[in-house]
Amino acid sequence: MVTLDGVEYTFNGYGEYTLLKVYTIGFHLQGRMEPLPARDGRQIKATVYTAFAMKENGSDTIEIRLNGRGFLDVVVNGQLENFDDEQTVDFKNVMIIKEGNNTKYSAIFHSGVAVIAEGFTTLMQFTVMMPKHFKRYTSGLLGYWDDNKNQEFLLPNGSFLNTSSNSKSLHYDFGLKWATQAHESLFTYGQGKSHQTYSNPNFLPVFVDMNNMVFEDKVLERKARSACGNSVQCLFDVQATGDTNIGLVTKNSIQQLQEIINITETKGCIPLDANFANGFYERNDSEGSITYWYRCQPEFILNGSSIVSCFQGEWNGTAPSCLPIEAKECPSVETKIQNGEARSRGRLPTAGSEVLFECLEGYDLVGADSIVCREDGTWSSATPYCRKRCSKVTILNGNTTYNETEHHVTAHFTCIKGYKMVGADQILCIKSNGTWTDAPPSCQLASGAVEHLLDSKGYKTKAIAIGVTLSLMIILALCILVVYLFIKRKSSNPKKQAEESFRMENEETLLTKDERKKVEVVYL
Repeated sequence: MVTLDGVEYTFNGYGEYTLLKVYTIGFHLQGRMEPLPARDGRQIKATVYTAFAMKENGSDTIEIRLNGRGFLDVVVNGQLENFDDEQTVDFKNVMIIKEGNNTKYSAIFHSGVAVIAEGFTTLMQFTVMMPKHFKRYTSGLLGYWDDNKNQEFLLPNGSFLNTSSNSKSLHYDFGLKWATQAHESLFTYGQGKSHQTYSNPNFLPVFVDMNNMVFEDKVLERKARSACGNSVQCLFDVQATGDTNIGLVTKNSIQQLQEIINITETKGCIPLDANFANGFYERNDSEGSITYWYRCQPEFILNGSSIVSCFQGEWNGTAPSCLPIEAKECPSVETKIQNGEARSRGRLPTAGSEVLFECLEGYDLVGADSIVCREDGTWSSATPYCRKRCSKVTILNGNTTYNETEHHVTAHFTCIKGYKMVGADQILCIKSNGTWTDAPPSCQLASGAVEHLLDSKGYKTKAIAIGVTLSLMIILALCILVVYLFIKRKSSNPKKQAEESFRMENEETLLTKDERKKVEVVYL
């Protein structure tokens, strides 16, 4: 055991004990301790935790216990609860967090007290975290918390047992004094079992001098010292149980406790009251912060902020409440907006009713996206309007970038290599009307760009131009010559052409196909 002031000691009771009481909030944490099963036929004279039960004023009763299958069960007010992986569930003034599998749960109470329970095959470990303002109000096996290790073991009668007492005195004169009575128990019991089933005040554990630990089994001692190092609690558990794995569980738990102490130097956020009459809320937890979103049922109006947040222990407000809506009405409001849509929620224009606004594609909403009729008969804000959005502008063979301010959008233009800009390199759009003050520029091919491109590819531009020109002139001259000769021949002997035509027509029927082709060739 490690007390709230950091004093280490051993206690191996057999029964149910008060681990922690916080008087100012009525918080009780109880633990059930049972002997380990016999090992190699040898009765082990040590006990371990197998269940924890806890509650505070106004909260549900939470019980976390081993279920015999290597996992943990969570019982709330006597009813077994099932949890999904890594699930957070709110109960009355207490929140349960399941971490990954069925072997680790955290119970965080409205007061800020948190209990982390972790299960292993045959035993459980626990860690308690609590706000510092509960100092000097604690008792139980976790001791009196006042940062003074000289007065640690507070007894139920209000006196203190000397902190330097040996393990036997701590067992009989302190630990057993915190055994619970049947009427005080927070645990539930299966059929045929009761508080008495788990109580054996005559159980005789092994008593060890923590400052001078001696192992009869030297092989076990070597294993223990190799596994435990300087952890006295680990060495004790190995000596008492003969199992280094149990010792390592204790060692790791103490290390985790120290890490938690280091982390919790930063103030944590205490959850708000889970009861929210006539309304509902959503809650989001992140590292170091909690945020609540509140809404009321129909016919009720929210009194207070709809969003309340906490960061590193500091809340920005308190939880609101839901009040009945009175007959007072707000002024009528236009439920249609130009270039947009509006829809109402609740009975307009009574208190608590709401109008939600949304703009069409290409328009931006200016103002609140919803307005609520308040209890005093006024709207939460003015009706918004839809403003045309500045359209995107692009240019061929160029690029566009934008800078935006509250009232303007500026488009900046650049041309790609080989092109020059014609026009302004930037234009302005006025957000109030969504129009550009000028047309975008254009990117035109720069002078000498083609020649430069051809030269870069190894061509002789001038030689190609001359060659192409000469070729075209030669082809044109040949075409003119052919046409001229053809016309001249046709017109030189018209009589002969007529006779030949007549002869061809009369002889056509006597000529074969091949012969006709020959005649045509000849006359051509």
